[in-house]
Amino acid sequence: KPIYSPWLSGELAGVLQSEGVEEVIVSGGEADMCVLATLLGSIDLGYRTILAEDAICSASDEAYENILKLFTKRYSHHVEVAPVEAILECWR
Repeated sequence: KPIYSPWLSGELAGVLQSEGVEEVIVSGGEADMCVLATLLGSIDLGYRTILAEDAICSASDEAYENILKLFTKRYSHHVEVAPVEAILECWR
């Protein structure tokens, strides 16, 4: 994708809406850029948003740690943060 957010074109939201999706699990690279933009867009669009804490990365440990801290402390009422194993347990 040529931009940080996957939401701006409206295509992703349209597909999710047409499929009746109510929650989004986020993983990916560059925690403080693409992952952050994805999380914020998901919140804005009203999805239950889950961050897979051990399925994200960043160019620096500091950026990774700061994103986890931001979403576990400041935005914990908007985003659930969990390891992949705990997320998968919900579907077993």
